[in-house]
Amino acid sequence: MQESTIFMFKNTLERKKFAFEQRIKNDVEEIEKIKQLKEEERKDVTEQATLVQMKKDKEIEGVKAKTMRTKAEYEAKTEALVNSIDADTELKYNEIVAEAKLVET
Repeated sequence: MQESTIFMFKNTLERKKFAFEQRIKNDVEEIEKIKQLKEEERKDVTEQATLVQMKKDKEIEGVKAKTMRTKAEYEAKTEALVNSIDADTELKYNEIVAEAKLVET
């Protein structure tokens, strides 16, 4: 009877040991699956962030280009206006000088 009890004890011990090892193996596999899923999620989020950043960079470049065009237009308009004012001033000056010479004579 004692041998029977020892055999049953060993048999139970072996079953529990096997179940424990299976649980460890299953836990390791589950952890690996979770790690892989998290890594894929991280990659997806990184890709999305990169796409958003690229879009923002493109928008910024567009704004910079528009700003440069607007600046160049205003500089050209300012230059043209200054030249026009200079020409009008020169013309008025010459008219005044001509009238002054007529008055003197």
